[in-house]
Amino acid sequence: MRRLARIPLAQSAIDQLSTLQARVDDAEDSAAAAKSLWRSDRPELRPVHEALREMASGRTRCMYCEDNTGVDIEHFWPKSRFPARTFDWMNYLLACPQCNSNYKRAKFPRTVATGEPLLVDPTVDDPSDHVVLTLREGLFEPMSAKGVFSVDVFHLNRPDLRIGRRDAWTKLRELVPRYAALRRAGDDDRADLLAAALRNESFSRVRLALIEIADSHAAHLILPEDVREALDACPEIRDW
Repeated sequence: MRRLARIPLAQSAIDQLSTLQARVDDAEDSAAAAKSLWRSDRPELRPVHEALREMASGRTRCMYCEDNTGVDIEHFWPKSRFPARTFDWMNYLLACPQCNSNYKRAKFPRTVATGEPLLVDPTVDDPSDHVVLTLREGLFEPMSAKGVFSVDVFHLNRPDLRIGRRDAWTKLRELVPRYAALRRAGDDDRADLLAAALRNESFSRVRLALIEIADSHAAHLILPEDVREALDACPEIRDW
C-alpha cells in the first residue's frame, strides 16, 4: 500500500452520482435504498471505474494489497453502514475481491472519541506514516493504530503477499543495474521496455522503499553498490 493521488472526476459524472445519492437520502430506509440502487455495472459508474483504474498502481493493482487486479469499486466507508456515502466519489477505492469481499466486508473500525476511521485510505493518508515495509521479510510493521487495524482487516501480511514483496525486492535489485547498463550502452529501446515492465509490476510500495532506502544514511549498508550507482546515473528511476 502506498500513497495515491485522487484525480478529479468529470462534473457530469459527479452530477449523476449526486442524483443517485439523492434517491438514497430521500428514501425512508436509506440502507435498503443504497443496497437496491448500487450496481457496479451501472452506466453512471463507468467514469468511476476508469478514473480508479487510472489512479491505481501497476497493472490496475488493488489499492490495498497491490498484488491482485483491482476490479471492485470499494466503499471505504461501507455503504451498508453509511448509506449517505454510497454514491460519493471521495469514498471510492479500487480493490480486489479478496481484500474487499473476503476480508474487509463491512468492517470499519473508528476511534471512540472522534469517529475517525482506523483504516488507511491511501488517497487521503500516506501509508508510510502508518506501516513500515521490512523488505527482507516482506512484512508490513504497524506504526500507528491505523496501521494495526489496516494490516489486520486487509490481511496485508498473508503469506502470498509476503513472498510477492520479497520477490519484487529481489527483482528490483537485479534489474535496476541492468536498466542502467542498457542506458549506458545506448540501448534505449530495451531500457524503455524494462522500465515499463518494472513500473507495471505488482507491489509498487517496494519500489518506493528502494528510493527511501537510497536517500537514507543506511543506503550503503542495505543497497548493493551497483544499485546505488544505477540510481545516481539514472535519476528517472525515482519517478517509476
